Amino acid sequence: MDKPTPIYKLYDVLERTAISDENIKAVTTGDITKIDISKHTIFELGHFQINNIGAAYEDETSNGMRIIRPNITFFIMDKLISDKDDTNNELDVYNTLFVAGINILNKLDDINQNTELEAKVFNVNFEPFTERFENVLIGYAITFDLEVPYENLC
Repeated sequence: MDKPTPIYKLYDVLERTAISDENIKAVTTGDITKIDISKHTIFELGHFQINNIGAAYEDETSNGMRIIRPNITFFIMDKLISDKDDTNNELDVYNTLFVAGINILNKLDDINQNTELEAKVFNVNFEPFTERFENVLIGYAITFDLEVPYENLC
């Protein structure tokens, strides 16, 4: 008998939804500190992390879990490029990544576009960040709740 694969399917749908956006070049999961950010071909980069998962019954008569509610952070980032005259692309990057983030969330939330999950997106928060590694990365940590019927993940 096949085992249910809800977490694998959830990550698969998240990754495919993100990479379908024209402004995302690569999507990763797992430990964000293990990503080789020196690769120039991976930007704009998206990275999914499931923070926790809640479960609920649709009503008191349900025989088992019907709804799961993962809380997810989607990191979306690009390199900050500065010119000799000390101007940079910061506003352009923030604007592009904000639009990409909204598009991805809309795709996840739209039942007609994403019949595979029938997901609803709640409690969205965009938090801008700047990370100083070998190359300066800027972007958003987009945290949101996703409500998904459990049977759609099995």
